[in-house]
Amino acid sequence: MQAELIRTRIISSDVDDLSQVVAPWNFDLTQMTTGKFRADLKIASFNDILVSTERWSNSLISLGNSPPGYLALAGVLDGLPWLWNGFEINSTRLACGVDAPELEITTRDGASHWTILIPLERLLGFIGEESGAVFSRLKYTLSCPAGYSRHFKNLICKLVDANQFLLPADQSPIVISSIEDELLSSVEAVLAYAENDSKAMSIRRRYAIYRRALRFAETVDHRISVEEFADALEVSMRVLQLSFRENIGITPRRFLIQMRLNHLHHNLRRRGLDSTSVTRLMQDHGIYEYGRAAGEYKKLF
Repeated sequence: MQAELIRTRIISSDVDDLSQVVAPWNFDLTQMTTGKFRADLKIASFNDILVSTERWSNSLISLGNSPPGYLALAGVLDGLPWLWNGFEINSTRLACGVDAPELEITTRDGASHWTILIPLERLLGFIGEESGAVFSRLKYTLSCPAGYSRHFKNLICKLVDANQFLLPADQSPIVISSIEDELLSSVEAVLAYAENDSKAMSIRRRYAIYRRALRFAETVDHRISVEEFADALEVSMRVLQLSFRENIGITPRRFLIQMRLNHLHHNLRRRGLDSTSVTRLMQDHGIYEYGRAAGEYKKLF
């Protein structure tokens, strides 16, 4: 499985050539308006997931299929609507295709869109097999609040932007896994909204936040407050509190304390330290109330 984020940019001035490079989509493209054609595709792939932004200068009709074995989602990029099997795709309606349905897409001059392709097997592994029945009920479009469409657009534009994720650390398994969690959580949320199952959506979203929190905490080498913890995860304090209580039964504050004590325990076992060195090590882990910390350490270990 591909563990890194790979980007590609394709610029084409010929519709026939474009038909060949839009794989794994299977489309025949026909230019409907006069003028010099130009297409600009930015593509990013990771863990068998493919996302793209596509800008076409002229109106096109596209006939074909989305890839078999994938969930396909698409939406407007710059606000100009387009047609997907006769349905208008706009800021509150996403295009949807499951496992290679026949598709007819009609775009206007200058229309642009984003796309997501997720292997059904990977998505089922994330949302659970019991939730897979939703796929049989999906039609060609999904209604959603404008915020959902805007979130997908912003996330995908960031992923395909060649100026983002440039550092080696940005390609770490933790970062890639976090990106995947955010994307899959967003897809699940929009599916749950379509199913009018907001309760399940919220619980699953909080679980995804909890998982991201665990990964983020492992990368922090200094003391942070609960407020900073929530800001780093881009969630509210209330959502963070609920995420931890539902999944581990403790508060985020207690979790951060336990993490610091575990890191301290690991270093104490690894090194032979005198009392001065222990004090310095506690400070390094953001522990300054030595007496209380010693009592909590003894209770934990």
